Amino acid sequence: MLPTHKYSRRARDEKINAGEKIDVDDPQYTCRICFDEYEEGDQLTMLPCFHKYHTKCIEQWLRTSKECPLCQTSVDTLLEQGSGTMGNDQDDAALMRMLEDPENIESEGHLRH
Repeated sequence: MLPTHKYSRRARDEKINAGEKIDVDDPQYTCRICFDEYEEGDQLTMLPCFHKYHTKCIEQWLRTSKECPLCQTSVDTLLEQGSGTMGNDQDDAALMRMLEDPENIESEGHLRH
């Protein structure tokens, strides 16, 4: 089962309030399947390659393709190999931090394609 979480605009809004410019087309802010910007409370699913999508979008996508829409990595292969943060307690704790604040992905030093 793939991890899911509710999207929070908190980190995004903090960047804007600090005067930083953000690219709303960046995959951390926009679903790369439907191309809609994530809204507060949207249910997102994170693949083992750390790309995230609206849960409904990626569930539909995975019915016809078993590859990540962005990096074309086989989701089944990553799950079987235990890639990403799936597999040990330390990595599971890192995943939980990322799910709580997805902008931690870069600071945790994990893959971003």
